[in-house]
Amino acid sequence: IEGIDRDKCIKCLECVRECPSVLFSKDDSGTIVFNDPNLWCISCGHCIAVCPEDAILFSDMGEEPSTFDEIGHPASLIGYENLLKVFQSKRSVRRYKDEQVALKDLKNILEAIRYYASSSNMRSLKFRLISDKETIMELSDAIIENLMENPAMKSTYGDKITQRRGQGRDPIFHGAPHVLIMSSGLEMNMEFLNAGVAGTYGMLAAQSLGVGSCWIGLAQIAMNQQRKIRKLAGSRGTIKGVIVLGYPAVKYHATAPRPSLKVKGLDA
Repeated sequence: IEGIDRDKCIKCLECVRECPSVLFSKDDSGTIVFNDPNLWCISCGHCIAVCPEDAILFSDMGEEPSTFDEIGHPASLIGYENLLKVFQSKRSVRRYKDEQVALKDLKNILEAIRYYASSSNMRSLKFRLISDKETIMELSDAIIENLMENPAMKSTYGDKITQRRGQGRDPIFHGAPHVLIMSSGLEMNMEFLNAGVAGTYGMLAAQSLGVGSCWIGLAQIAMNQQRKIRKLAGSRGTIKGVIVLGYPAVKYHATAPRPSLKVKGLDA
């Protein structure tokens, strides 16, 4: 954020109220000013989004702001009942067609991820999409080898892995044609949460396009344990999340049962 276009500013004070870093204020003359001597701006863009007159000056933030009719009333985009159905129908797909996802769909999924919410607007996640079948199988084999070297993991997953392999199935990536790896050089617990949000954005976008997805926690564990597996995947830093993408080879006919939340403090 570089400042305010005084010719456009109507002194509505929305930027003053909205800025999480408290960088906008009204001076003695009544002029709205932006002051950031300590570089506290997190580039969240809320001042841009809330300004009714497009008066915020900025650069190098990735894109020009856009608008649409429902921008001020997001509840009008999709009702709660339909959104709940989206959540209820979301499955962790473990059966995929032997078919690449259309490039347009992959790009749209990644475009949706671009808008993921993050702690203090951190944008340090790196994304690696693997679509080569041989590389995915090499990764699967390396991950299985790593798991089998750990007595506890072998005890928990060994029989399942052996059984699935005996059925000609990939027990790690489930035959999915695409593996999306999220990594970061930041050693912060919040970055794992950021990846969780980013992955969820991507998976819900994928569902809207008829593309299935699944978190692959075993791959994340193995990659973080062995550098050679990360190197094979072409990823650096800490692996914050791994998901697979592909067209489902299964059709569901009902929601999956889920227990009620345990909540304190909610009045009946």
